[in-house]
Amino acid sequence: MILTGSILDIIFSDQRDYVRLIWGEIVSQVTNDSRRKIDLCIKTEDGTKELSHSECAREATLVKIIKDRSKSLRTNKCILDKYLESNIPDEALNDTAIFGLQLAALDGQLIGVDLLDEGLYFGFDGPAFKFPAQICSIDVLRQALEILYYFKEKIIKKAKYLHPNSGDNKITNLLHSENIEKPNHFKINYIRKTYFEPKQQSLANESKNLYTKFGNK
Repeated sequence: MILTGSILDIIFSDQRDYVRLIWGEIVSQVTNDSRRKIDLCIKTEDGTKELSHSECAREATLVKIIKDRSKSLRTNKCILDKYLESNIPDEALNDTAIFGLQLAALDGQLIGVDLLDEGLYFGFDGPAFKFPAQICSIDVLRQALEILYYFKEKIIKKAKYLHPNSGDNKITNLLHSENIEKPNHFKINYIRKTYFEPKQQSLANESKNLYTKFGNK
């Protein structure tokens, strides 16, 4: 995914005051005990908050695509929950969807997840795109760039809402930080826990424990 990485690094290069792109099997902090590894994790500039997860594959096989899609929707749902638990302004509630990319070889698609009602999360497909195999395919490249710049716009918008200097008044923010950090918007009560299937090692250990527990009876 050298091509994709280079293009995204260039696209986000003018926003390094707000975000950083981290490539290569990064353990996500928002997935808690499941500790899922992410191919591309976009974080706030200080590295404290995750903004987007994307998955990359060398080739598009059915099993890999389905697995990555399921994983991306759930890990980005975790980002959404953390985002809503932050002290975001009321205007941010009009556009809370978290976006990620699903990439396989030269193909890609924008995907997203949002919280619509109590416990009702909605995962959706965005536009698909393709990186041209030949440089002469300008129209194909233009379409891909339009989608990636839209992706960037959504990421940066949320990064700015989470930026330490985004508050209205620095004095009141410092003096009353305990009150400000507690979200009071309506979506905070909609959040529900994310389920991740146990990893193979966890399944093996669980089966072993059950056998030990009941096998001796």
